[in-house]
Amino acid sequence: MDKFREFVEDDENDTLLFERLQQNALQNCPNPHRVGCPPHRVLAGFVKTPGKFTPAELNDLHILECAECTRELMALRQRREMRLRKTASSPWWRLWLGWRHAMAVGIACAALVVSVVILRNQALRSRSSQSAGEATVSRTIDLSVDGISRGTAKAEQNPDILLDRARTRLHLILPYFSAGGKYRVMLVKQRDVNLSVVADRGSAVAVGSHTELDVVLDLRQIAAGVYYLATIADEDNTPYFYRVHVD
Repeated sequence: MDKFREFVEDDENDTLLFERLQQNALQNCPNPHRVGCPPHRVLAGFVKTPGKFTPAELNDLHILECAECTRELMALRQRREMRLRKTASSPWWRLWLGWRHAMAVGIACAALVVSVVILRNQALRSRSSQSAGEATVSRTIDLSVDGISRGTAKAEQNPDILLDRARTRLHLILPYFSAGGKYRVMLVKQRDVNLSVVADRGSAVAVGSHTELDVVLDLRQIAAGVYYLATIADEDNTPYFYRVHVD
């Protein structure tokens, strides 16, 4: 309730909202490899003249979800303020430049806050309109102790894996001694990789004695029935089949 009261009492530039978004990015959104970050020239230009840049040039909501971009924007604003202070050569000039700087910073902050609010509202509307049909369920499937069938060999001796007709995030524990690296995972008919119904790619990693792999298969549009889950390592391109019943 106290936090809600603070937002109600925020100023007309939504300064408190902007600070909270900035703190959230710094604390919860690390991005040490700078994946998806706009170029430095775009961030520097945005601090100088925010009105000249579109949300697309800032990669939409990326700057709200990236600690590295947030730090860079903070440093750019600080350097800009220092440069403006150093150009003052007299009390009158300091007064004049201080007034101009305050106006510029106020406009920039207001423009940034408006952009943040617009982008956030667009994202919320987009996510709310899609959430009903795109809910993802998670399943862990342990294949490490199952019998394995390669190529066209029979797989019917293994119990069926049961999956729902939903967008499903599969966490697969692969058979012992499975290689790490890139894999294709697909749902197929008749143990034939050319009859793929849905597929995804992922990277398998060794976790202790197991090799584990995460992929997402969208099963919402397929018919109920019996299929085969095929895992294919790029390293040897050999399919492994596991019988699946989709309900």
